Amino acid sequence: MKYWTNPAVLAAVFVMSLPAFAEEPAPAADTPAPAPVAEAPKEAAPTPAPTVAPEKPSAPPNQTEAPAVQAPASPWGFHGGINLRTDLGTHPLRIDGGVRYKQLDFILALDPMYFLDQQSSTDIFAEWRGKNGFSPVLGWRFNTIGLVDGSQVQHNLLLGGAFDTPKFWDGRVRGQAGLEMAMMLVKHGGGGPVETIGFSEGRRFVDFINFALFLRVEVGTRN
Repeated sequence: MKYWTNPAVLAAVFVMSLPAFAEEPAPAADTPAPAPVAEAPKEAAPTPAPTVAPEKPSAPPNQTEAPAVQAPASPWGFHGGINLRTDLGTHPLRIDGGVRYKQLDFILALDPMYFLDQQSSTDIFAEWRGKNGFSPVLGWRFNTIGLVDGSQVQHNLLLGGAFDTPKFWDGRVRGQAGLEMAMMLVKHGGGGPVETIGFSEGRRFVDFINFALFLRVEVGTRN
């Protein structure tokens, strides 16, 4: 045990016990490095499907749309306008108005010029409005003439025919042009004798019949 007491031995042992002189551990056997864990691929977000508008069901090829049902036109109609005539026994300008039922038209013509010379001519007549534009006319005319001894009254039978003129504003503005015959059957009053039409002499026949042209312009309901 002498060497444990030798200072040189103790010094050598101390130096050898230092960490710098410690034996390095033997390298471990080569072990394969753990393989890197592959990350799972991320799934792409699903793309929303485009919105498709629903198609309207189409009608079958053999089926046609039903036409719109229109309300039936009223058989009644109303109108009013001016009445122009060439008859020298009446004033040239009068106003008229009427009521129409289907093709039958009732018209009343009044004389506003009565207030100028105390003479008037009033017509009540009917027309049958033909589909070809021609209308036969049948009516009655009352003429009054102011005389010194009173008013003379004349009763006239009206016969004639008229043709339709062009229409405007969807048929609301229209007119007629035609020919009429006024046959005075009787006249009385005004201080004179009663006279009727006769065939005994030409004067009593020719003087009691007048022919004239007329033109009517009116505004009314559609017909």
